[in-house]
Amino acid sequence: MDATCRSSPSAHLFLSPQQTDTNMGQNLASTMSQSQELYHKLDPTVKQIRLVTIKPGGWTDDIQCTLRHTSLAKSGPYETLSYVWGDFTNTKDIIMNGMTFNATVNLESALRHLRRDTPRTMWIDAICINQLDLEERASQVGFMRDIYQGSTLTIIWLGDGDERVESLFHLARKFHDESYTGSLAQENVVRLREFIHNEDRSHSLEFLATDILRRPWWTRAWVLQEAVVSAELLVKCGNHEIAWESLWWLTITEYKGTHLRFPVRVSAGELEKLLNIQIMRDATKRGHEISLT
Repeated sequence: MDATCRSSPSAHLFLSPQQTDTNMGQNLASTMSQSQELYHKLDPTVKQIRLVTIKPGGWTDDIQCTLRHTSLAKSGPYETLSYVWGDFTNTKDIIMNGMTFNATVNLESALRHLRRDTPRTMWIDAICINQLDLEERASQVGFMRDIYQGSTLTIIWLGDGDERVESLFHLARKFHDESYTGSLAQENVVRLREFIHNEDRSHSLEFLATDILRRPWWTRAWVLQEAVVSAELLVKCGNHEIAWESLWWLTITEYKGTHLRFPVRVSAGELEKLLNIQIMRDATKRGHEISLT
């Protein structure tokens, strides 16, 4: 596992290889005891994994989850989460199998926003892999592609959302619904120009390039493996969410517009972050082998 991109989410349950011996010594006794209670050995020969189920609850209720192990072949439907762990020294408590579990602030926020009125079963690396077991970490990473390919949906958590995210996602959905043709043509750029002129939405296109596509998720080395092989993608910012295809269609049209004197000035390089992922997704669907490491 990439220690730089996957820095540990908890000073108690998760220790990255880059932590000092002093930090490890301070946490080892309590961590090992709690880890042994929560985690039981997985059998890599049958591709065993753990799945976490987020229990229903109100917005202010404590986050309560259950953790179980299964095999990929017998897992049943589950979703996967693609996100940035964040600062492992800044954590919030959640309840896992009746025990306190330290999650990073970003993960805790994601879980709170993902919780719904019915149980939600997911694979989330920081929870479902015993980060203290180096052998298990290496084994699970070895078939992480299978884990993401086998999920019904991968949710890309980009962090908080606000009215600017809501406006952007509304524009992207509307533009996709009214203009998607399957292939990009200059007429799509003209249509987008009309969209932003008639509804004064130029600020939303700027926000896509100057905020959404500059969030830390896009810089993670593991983005390719998680996003490229997943069957379906959903982008989520706070309470706002959008299908990947809708955001891609807006982005590729905007990218085309940057070469045609489009009225909104944005960096084509920022837009390419999303477009390059889609290029590899398309290639994978056509049966091409893409190296993701």
